[in-house]
Amino acid sequence: MKTYYVIFGCIAVGVLIFGVTSVYCASMEEDEGCLEGTFYLPNPYRQRIEAIEKLHQDACEHFPDHLRQKNPARHFSEDEFDVNEYFSVLKHISLPDDLVLDYAYMNDANGRPYLYVRRKEDEPFKTYGEYRSFLGWDQIEDMKKSDPNNINNTREKVAALRKQAGRRKWEYLESIMTDDTEEGFLELAFFRVLAGQFYLRWHCYTDLQVVVDKNDIARVIDEWIRYESPPFTRKQKREANKIDPEPIILMADDTVRVSIVTFSQWGGFRRLSFHFQRTYPHILVKREIEILVDYDCGIFM
Repeated sequence: MKTYYVIFGCIAVGVLIFGVTSVYCASMEEDEGCLEGTFYLPNPYRQRIEAIEKLHQDACEHFPDHLRQKNPARHFSEDEFDVNEYFSVLKHISLPDDLVLDYAYMNDANGRPYLYVRRKEDEPFKTYGEYRSFLGWDQIEDMKKSDPNNINNTREKVAALRKQAGRRKWEYLESIMTDDTEEGFLELAFFRVLAGQFYLRWHCYTDLQVVVDKNDIARVIDEWIRYESPPFTRKQKREANKIDPEPIILMADDTVRVSIVTFSQWGGFRRLSFHFQRTYPHILVKREIEILVDYDCGIFM
């Protein structure tokens, strides 16, 4: 009887491998780089990506009506997405105990949330206008109106304030801590790329994806074959199959380099390399972008 169990188990595994291989090869003809009988094991990081995507999907299924209105105000109610749930699936990153992650929401043609970090005892921003004032844009507009002819070198001052506003917009990312492990810095990169991609006005959550294994590449290509967007050309498929999407984490004494592959229908496959300061705060020292396979869906917003 045990022999039958072994035989049955081997047949089941063989069917599973053939099934997964067939899914991957559906997009790739043999001359496009697909090797029949090749099985690609899912990357262990895929589970974390899927967990983030599930958070965004659940948020979009319960998109509050009050945030769909013109000039919406946050209610801070249970029906609004709690961005601190990111830390429940990315367990190697966190915030200091006295800080909390939050967001303001702007609802225009491309409505979206704007993330920020505040002290727990501080009042959150109820509207995008309050958040905009925090960044300093009201001061910029007032300065421009007061000196339209640039008599007092307002243009230079405005340029400096805009630069300051840009830094302030992204400085919340430097509040995120890692546990000083490879997984911690990889999750920090995942957070930088994916956090905040929910309640997007016209499609609810973005098409920007983190690609961690060959199966992801096949899935992307299969998805766009089924959509009305232009399908991948044979050349694009060949180039995509050459990509090694395995995340790379290189830890040195002072810095950590994390490289991940992403896909967007407005840009295609790209490799993003983040160079973080290893000690906290994990300042982004440098970011590099390498275009692997260029693609554009042709949709204009």
